[in-house]
Amino acid sequence: MCSPCSSRQAHSSHSSSSISGANSSSTNRRSAPPHEEDAVTAAISSIYKNGDWRSRAIYDYCHGTAPCRRISSRDTKSGSSSPSCERTLHTIERLRSSSERYKTRSWRASSSPRHETSHSRAPLSPQPSTSHTTKYSLYTSPKKSTKRGQSSKGGPAQKVPRLLGHRELITFFSAHQKTNNKPLDTLCSLIQNAKKNIFFKIYHLSSPQILQALIEAADRVSVVVRYQQGDRVRDICAGSAVKLNKRNSHSLLHKKSAFFDYKKLFLSTGNFTDRSLTKDYNLAMLIHNAPLCAQVASSTPTTTVVGNQTITYCPISQNSAGKPLKQILFSIANAKSTIRIAMFILSHQNILKAAATAAKRGVDVQIIIDPREKRNTFKIVEENNLQLAIRECARGGILHTKICCVDNNTLITGSPNWTKCGLSRNLEDLFVIRNLTEPQLQSLQELWQAIQESSEPLTKESSELPPRSLKQIKEEEKLMCDPEEGTSSTR
Repeated sequence: MCSPCSSRQAHSSHSSSSISGANSSSTNRRSAPPHEEDAVTAAISSIYKNGDWRSRAIYDYCHGTAPCRRISSRDTKSGSSSPSCERTLHTIERLRSSSERYKTRSWRASSSPRHETSHSRAPLSPQPSTSHTTKYSLYTSPKKSTKRGQSSKGGPAQKVPRLLGHRELITFFSAHQKTNNKPLDTLCSLIQNAKKNIFFKIYHLSSPQILQALIEAADRVSVVVRYQQGDRVRDICAGSAVKLNKRNSHSLLHKKSAFFDYKKLFLSTGNFTDRSLTKDYNLAMLIHNAPLCAQVASSTPTTTVVGNQTITYCPISQNSAGKPLKQILFSIANAKSTIRIAMFILSHQNILKAAATAAKRGVDVQIIIDPREKRNTFKIVEENNLQLAIRECARGGILHTKICCVDNNTLITGSPNWTKCGLSRNLEDLFVIRNLTEPQLQSLQELWQAIQESSEPLTKESSELPPRSLKQIKEEEKLMCDPEEGTSSTR
């Protein structure tokens, strides 16, 4: 004879089993298709079992098992996400994009829940996986595009949106490219839109437009200008709130950088003069990155990630111990296919030898220099019997760039000329940017084409000819030329 207690236990056991059986169909409706769990599935399943309603909604959507009604907080243990779940959700997309085994069915318009539209796509929706490896690029369009409102047919994803959005964090400017070809206007706009502070570290400053913008900005923000040359700077800024600091020490301040609110960094291979920013061959960059701004402003070497690109910053001084030169030699030594160098002054023997070595192993090496120090460059090449095809800029503006593009992937640029003084004694900023984007490569290609079209082969006879005088340049373009850089191989 069973006791009342045992009968209640049996009834409870029978009830729990029936409830479990009733809920099994509901659970199966929301669970993922049976397959071996990988890192992504395990991460989603883990937060799903915690009872967080937001996590369940994402889990159901990713596995194509969402119920016909919204999941509310009443269906879960808690009505809000826990911090641990929020952190887990933050890593789902990274895990998903790196997992090649994560497969799920695509959402179709017919199977979409009522609160989803047929043409919408959640940020965490998984990409179909394939057995072969696909190289993703932000600027590579899909081979077969689908119309709005139609679902994808599957296959490898050809375009993955960057988490930081479509705004480029590193933009190239030059007067010789089709877009972003007004670096002077860009610099003045940055001055006008500064909210807190402006800081210049510049070799030569003479542009009236820039000086006037600094004077007006000094009435509302802090403006500090540290410069080496500029005879009229102090007279023009007299009576304004602009704080001037002219360097008179032995080491040459050859930097060309401007900082805005310590969030934006404007760099150039040319000085802040009208000619440098509008006529001469130069390359400027605008970088949106607060940590990098702080490191460059304090001349602290660093390697940081900006967007999906890696930037190595090498400040140059008498205490740099040859590290900037090692960065250049390392990039040249590891070149696989192409090296493109456009340099105002190139007279460092080790760099020329490294370029010749790369050319011997089959790398396509092309070098264009300004004719101002062409005699020294040709002398080094001839004395060391280096097999290098060097060209000189013979027409147009002054070739004032300091750029080296390796394999269409790495750019070495900054303020220093590639001389002994430029890479060891002066105060300079050198940058190595890896993983160049399509817009950046387009800018470099247009600038290189303009330089190449104005160049001629450097021969023994042409190396003995004097470069164009300042008077000839004035007659050609009716503009004043920048002063001497002070970083030739003789200093």
